[in-house]
Amino acid sequence: MTEFFASPDDLGEIRSSELQSSLSERLGAEAMNALDPQSSMSTMQIGRRLRSAAAGGGGAGFAPPVDLPYPVDLDTAAQDAAKAAVPDTSIEDAKARVKQEGLEGQLPLPDQPSIKSPVLDLMIQEAHERRDREAAIARHPGIVGDALGLATSLGVGMIDPVNLAAFSIPVLGEARMGKMLLNAGDSIMARTGARLMQGAAQGAVGAAVLQPADWWLHTHDGRDYTMADALHSVVMSAGMGAAFHSVIGGAGDLRSRLKGAALKGSPEGLV
Repeated sequence: MTEFFASPDDLGEIRSSELQSSLSERLGAEAMNALDPQSSMSTMQIGRRLRSAAAGGGGAGFAPPVDLPYPVDLDTAAQDAAKAAVPDTSIEDAKARVKQEGLEGQLPLPDQPSIKSPVLDLMIQEAHERRDREAAIARHPGIVGDALGLATSLGVGMIDPVNLAAFSIPVLGEARMGKMLLNAGDSIMARTGARLMQGAAQGAVGAAVLQPADWWLHTHDGRDYTMADALHSVVMSAGMGAAFHSVIGGAGDLRSRLKGAALKGSPEGLV
């Protein structure tokens, strides 16, 4: 009995995934997921694709001299030479490395004989970053964390330049939206409904515009992108747009109501 308690059990090294993350770590992970989504186009995703192209030798090239009496496509020749100089990794070796990194089933590889080694390194690094963020989110469960995480994802996702450009498409137009607010009068519920329609329309149209880019992003990474995925993205964006417009506009209406001022766009406000 003494010998049993004299030697402590060796449970191995404690992994960070077994510990609970703080609320700030979860919200930070939610914010990064919104800025760097895996399933839709964003500014960070565009930067990643450019770095991946440069790592594969696609960023090389130079302009041909202007004094040549005949056209010479030196840009293409230089890019081909740069790509040939970048080392390759066979897909079988790449799959073995992905399995060794513990990313099997999480990192799809393109259906081709080989992949550029620096590109594979970037893909593995991105997969580890995504997995660490998902682990931080999963290690802080709870209703408060879920609510704040959703608010963080919506708020941060809307400030991405790509989303701002897509959601800025004037679907209804200022004149028509002003008419809808005028018809809603001073009813906050009716005005919220009008803003919900505006936000949903802008979100849906903005997501539809980005669908070709989303399709290219998925197929470039070796993943499938079906019509169901496209519809899911459009519906989610419509919901995000509706929530964003209704919350921001509703907060302004509530502030005006508390101050005793006329609501913006209402008949009293116009007078």
